Amino acid sequence: MCIRDSHIPDRISRDPRLARRLHILSGLSESDLAWLHRNCLFTVFPAHDSDWAAPVAQSLAYAKPCLASSLGAAPEIAPDLVEHIDPMDFAAWYGHVARYAANPAVRDRSREAIEGGYHAVSWEQTAQRLMDVLQEPRALRMAVPVFTGAPIEAGSQGNVMQALFGKGWLPRESWGRWAVAS
Repeated sequence: MCIRDSHIPDRISRDPRLARRLHILSGLSESDLAWLHRNCLFTVFPAHDSDWAAPVAQSLAYAKPCLASSLGAAPEIAPDLVEHIDPMDFAAWYGHVARYAANPAVRDRSREAIEGGYHAVSWEQTAQRLMDVLQEPRALRMAVPVFTGAPIEAGSQGNVMQALFGKGWLPRESWGRWAVAS
């Protein structure tokens, strides 16, 4: 298993039953992490809070089943391909880990679903998409949830709001722009 959570190593080291069976590795290189992902049975991400659940996406990129927290950003990453568990529900975690550890068929079904339904996006692809969008600002036209009277920070670029989102903005003030009532 690959476990990526700052609280877990301390908890494992204090539990004599777990400390004998689980070994904590830290300070690993990217190539070491890649080897672990290629060779593990599944991954575990029991975070209590996370702005970005990169370990979940990394697990899926290697087509490895992932047991992840139901909190934070983890549920946003391929929700149908990841088992989400309340991080405070020890019994649920125990049950899921035991099932995945003991049952190759469960892991195989999960891996097959990931291979058929997850498409990893590289940092290079993300950067290229961002550059494409920035080079074609008209492509950004979309519905923007703005309420009349809600201030919008517009910077000092003159008619940026009109260029990106169309008409409906009052002249710039020192703090931003107002949306015009329709």
